[in-house]
Order: sequence, then C-alpha cells, then structure tokens
Amino acid sequence: MNGIDIRGRDGRELAKEWDPKPQAFFGTLAKGFPNLFLIAGPNTGSPGTSEMVEGQVDLIIDVIQKARELGSGSVEVDPDVFDAFNEDMRRRGDASVLVLGGCNSYYRVGGDGAVYTHWPDTMESFVVRLAREGMQGVRFNGRKPAAA
Repeated sequence: MNGIDIRGRDGRELAKEWDPKPQAFFGTLAKGFPNLFLIAGPNTGSPGTSEMVEGQVDLIIDVIQKARELGSGSVEVDPDVFDAFNEDMRRRGDASVLVLGGCNSYYRVGGDGAVYTHWPDTMESFVVRLAREGMQGVRFNGRKPAAA
C-alpha cells in the first residue's frame, strides 16, 4: 500500500499500523479504520485465492446491506474480535511449516518473523469460518446488531 495515505479513526495511518506486520480480520477489515474494506489483505495468500476473494466480497456485500438496513453510517471490526483473530493467525502461523521449516521468505516479517501473507489452514476452513464468524465481528455505529 506504499504511496497510498489511508487514515482511520483519530488520524491513525494504515502504513504505520501495518509496520512491521500487516493485520486484518479475514483479510477484509482493519481495526480502527471504519468503512475500509480490503480484498486479498493480510493472511489471505493461498493457491485458492479466488475462493477467498469470493468469500470476502460476500462479507462486504452482507455488511453494506446490513448497514443500509440499520441506517448505519459506520461499520468496522470489533477491536477485541480483531485482536483474538490475529492472535489465532499468529499462533497458527508459528505452528505451521511456513515457520517450523526454518525458511527465510517474503511471507514472514523481515524474512524470518511472523507469517502475514498466508492463511494457515485449508481453503475450506477459510470459507466456513468467514461465513460463520465474519458478520459476528462487525460493529455498526460502534454496536453489534441485535440480529447478528
């Protein structure tokens, strides 16, 4: 995202938030950046990226439709849900062959740090988890909708 100045709540800068490790909720929502949707964000790399993108687009459409229904001017990921999700990504990435194999590569921060590019499980698990957990992690005008 070099060269693009993305600002969120209280003037926070996405480039600074993502230094040294980008994080997002299912690669789609960034904590502290209301109304920002990402496609193929952090932890969405895999051989089946098109399936991930389709799931992300479905979530974005569902969120926008729910926001319209609720008359919400603001949508964002719940900070606690975001933190728990990204801790799970870190833990699972650290336990994967991407780290345990001892490789130094682009998919690890600084070549040998945390994994931030790849989904640490199967494509099916991404699609299932996103469908099950995606909307539950979204807040509308700072609140979880009663129907979610």
